[in-house]
Amino acid sequence: MSVILYQIALCLYRFAAQFAAFTNDKARLFIAGRKQLLEHVANSLQSENRPRIWLHAASLGEYEQAVPLLQALRLTYPNHAFIVTFFSPSGYVPIANKGENDYVFYLPFDHKKNSLLFINLIRPEAVFFIKYESWYFYLDYLKKMAIPTYLVSAIFNKNQLVFKWYGAIFRHMLNCYTHIMVQDDYSKILLNKQGILKVSVVGDTRFDRVVDHALRTPSLDEIEAFKGSSKLFVTGSTWLRDERILAQLQKKISPVWKLIIVPHEVNTEHIFQLKKIFPSALLWSDENKLDGDILIIDKIGILNNIYASADMAWIGGGFDKDGVHNVIEPAVRAIPVLFGPVYKAYREANLLIENKLATSCESLEEILSAIRFYEMEFPSTVFKQKSTQFFEQEKGATARITSLIVVKPYPLL
Repeated sequence: MSVILYQIALCLYRFAAQFAAFTNDKARLFIAGRKQLLEHVANSLQSENRPRIWLHAASLGEYEQAVPLLQALRLTYPNHAFIVTFFSPSGYVPIANKGENDYVFYLPFDHKKNSLLFINLIRPEAVFFIKYESWYFYLDYLKKMAIPTYLVSAIFNKNQLVFKWYGAIFRHMLNCYTHIMVQDDYSKILLNKQGILKVSVVGDTRFDRVVDHALRTPSLDEIEAFKGSSKLFVTGSTWLRDERILAQLQKKISPVWKLIIVPHEVNTEHIFQLKKIFPSALLWSDENKLDGDILIIDKIGILNNIYASADMAWIGGGFDKDGVHNVIEPAVRAIPVLFGPVYKAYREANLLIENKLATSCESLEEILSAIRFYEMEFPSTVFKQKSTQFFEQEKGATARITSLIVVKPYPLL
């Protein structure tokens, strides 16, 4: 792909977003958030005299992955201002008002003029892009300006555009980074074969994040009361295909197990569908939500608390093309994790399966077999010990990253 084709592709993407904004809330936020954006950035930074560190994430998932790094950087560089940018409203909207960072902006479209103006406005002393993010003009300018720029927690596979014969522009982007920190050896091998040599294997900062998050996220009294003396099967980030097979499962495992469903989409239409699939289910919003065997969570933000009470978890998305959702958030609770067959693009899911801490299931029979395996053949004490060892081995990516970066230190004022 040439630079001209890259520009055309971005223009088409923007036109598509503008068209979708008439009917789609997310697209509307995507477009509205970029109106007079450079003026907003200039006004926001007008009185900011501190040196600046810029971190960019596509959306909320990548930001969560970056949180341990941000925390470590704040400790190491306490006199810097931290600027976080997002490409998607799914990251910007929940984080903008949290007060976790000094400044939060949308990323202006990658354009020859826009990108240079934005870099000159924020004047970063170091830049961190998370996982997959690479933008041609931003990276080209950052390299020409000799601003240290890092790609963090990246992971690659042979099917990505950078490894195709027509992927020269993507190889150019990756060569603009001062250093690339990848999750595994395979990613480093693939990059090295393309002549991209400034690469180190550091692991995945998400493991640091989930361990810390689990330690600070307690169970909820209401969930413990609902669970009672039963075993608790928690299903997180589910979609319709997950939920239909879970309805069959519930009939097989009740009353020994109680079931909690935390859908990926918590809207009126989906909750209505769930109530049709699970007619006897209680809702979290119900006044009496304790006297039953099935509980549907019609609220966002408490899934990690619910995992604290779980004895086993099912993670949604594994029947859909985008693949399974976050599997390490429940796994860090030292409980078995099950999910559908679309998981191979996710390193963490593969690692959990290799260590027998998770199982992929395509049918009701396979789910029941996995439950029996973890109940009968894998004692909980042995499982917990193996899980603890696994997460101890995977932790530490943040420290490895900070040992490789170079940011000019400034004395405290």
